[in-house]
Amino acid sequence: FFTCVDVDDASSVGYQLKTRSKRYVIPYHTAPELIDKGLDASQLLDEGFTARAIVEDLLKHGVTLSDKRMQVLSALLNEGKSTKLDLSGKRISDSGAKALSNALKVNSVIRVIGLNNNQISDEGAKALANALKVNKAIQNIYLRHNQISDKGAEALAEAIKVNAVIQSIDMRWNKISDKGAQALAEAIKVNKVIQEILLFGNKISDKGAQALADALKVNKAIWKIDLSDNQISDEGAKALADALKVNKAMWQIDLEHNQISDEG
Repeated sequence: FFTCVDVDDASSVGYQLKTRSKRYVIPYHTAPELIDKGLDASQLLDEGFTARAIVEDLLKHGVTLSDKRMQVLSALLNEGKSTKLDLSGKRISDSGAKALSNALKVNSVIRVIGLNNNQISDEGAKALANALKVNKAIQNIYLRHNQISDKGAEALAEAIKVNAVIQSIDMRWNKISDKGAQALAEAIKVNKVIQEILLFGNKISDKGAQALADALKVNKAIWKIDLSDNQISDEGAKALADALKVNKAMWQIDLEHNQISDEG
């Protein structure tokens, strides 16, 4: 259909009208619709969209991000000045995560990125890890409610070893078990910046808890670790308690909904 648009309102529908007349009848299509028809970022810009309008259209509530849409968003990501990017609940796949990671490798503005409630598995996590190895800006990354297992956690752990700016990583409600927890433990023995690791709702048992406890004995930066709703029993709880005798910086360890008795 068609709609009448005042020049002053044109940006709200993603068009920058190029003539001086005050009123036009133009076809109304949002950026996501045109991307679905096959247009890429450069073609959208040629159609009169601004980079800002395209990104705003893609980030609107209820708009999902297919692989094609993620490619366009990623291509324009460095045009913005916002320090926060929330892509939660956008149905982003591993391919979308890979496109995003390429943009993040050269982005120096975004400090906080939200990728909760998507469809990112180990391959997507590996791509994001590669970006974190070179990105010097991101301080907080949220990956809860995805499909990341040990392989993805191991890749992110390798990134944490060399990343000197990330302060918080949220991987609640994924599929991480002891192997992934052990890799993260080795990473935080080296990293002296990260302050918060959230692992609620994974599959971590005593072995993973013991590895994290050993890491906390040498790491003096982390102040919060969430291990609630895992498979930790008394042995894991005792190891974490011993670590707290040494670590005076730790402010909060969450262990609710595990298998810990009064003895632990």
